[in-house]
Amino acid sequence: MEKKGIISERCETNRQIRKDNALLRRLKEMVVEMIRKIRGSVTNIAENLESNWMYMVEAQYHLTQILNEKQDILNQLEPILDDYVQYVRIQDQIRKLAAQRDKLIAQRKATPILQIRKRNELAEQIDSLAHQLEGRRKTKENLLKSRHYPSEKEIQEVGKRIHTGKEKLDELDQREKQYSLALQRGQTDYRRWMQAVHKEDADAVSKRLDFLRNDSLEKLVKKLKSHYGNDFRRYMLDGAVQDVEQQINSADHAVEEARKHLSVREKLAAYHEEIKRQNESRMLRSKREPERR
Repeated sequence: MEKKGIISERCETNRQIRKDNALLRRLKEMVVEMIRKIRGSVTNIAENLESNWMYMVEAQYHLTQILNEKQDILNQLEPILDDYVQYVRIQDQIRKLAAQRDKLIAQRKATPILQIRKRNELAEQIDSLAHQLEGRRKTKENLLKSRHYPSEKEIQEVGKRIHTGKEKLDELDQREKQYSLALQRGQTDYRRWMQAVHKEDADAVSKRLDFLRNDSLEKLVKKLKSHYGNDFRRYMLDGAVQDVEQQINSADHAVEEARKHLSVREKLAAYHEEIKRQNESRMLRSKREPERR
């Protein structure tokens, strides 16, 4: 009997050991699976951050290109704009004076010959307008000569250039709004993914981003070259990268602030959970008290 008891205990011990070993294997498998998921999560977050980074840099490059184009147009228009505005103003004055003169001429013709005083007054006004017209026309002629326009045809061509430039500026304004909104969306998504990075994963995410960066830049260069052709400038891309890095740094500050608020909310939730647990514990003790008595 004694031997049987010992054997029985050994069998039970062996069974328990086998159970423990099976449990340990299962726990090990769970840990491996968790590590795999964590690594997958880190990779996923890093790839999404890098994708948003590329999106932001591309939008920033387009914005820089647009601003440069707008400045080029303004530089071209600035020397000729004042001359053309002055020309248009003089032309408008000439048209108004000519219209007033023609009106007075028609009025004088309609005035009876016997109304001598009225006809003389109208004649004086017509002469005055004629002198003013001559003065305005002389001013226009001097303007054209001083700006080296052989005739009005050339300055009218300037007007067409200004009109075309204005249309181009309006188009660039619309594109600027489009890419500004795209950049804002990229910043918002970047912040969202940054908030998903746990502190213990920050180094792993950073290393993954460093690993992805060269490939991202190569893809971006290829894409921008395809879009702009020979007008692509690498120094502008480098500038766009610097601009985005500054935006990311400000985004990191915003993320830290968001994390502080999140931490406060988590502490409040933990506090309420603890109060709830204490209340439940007190209620349970109060129920047991009568049973003990």
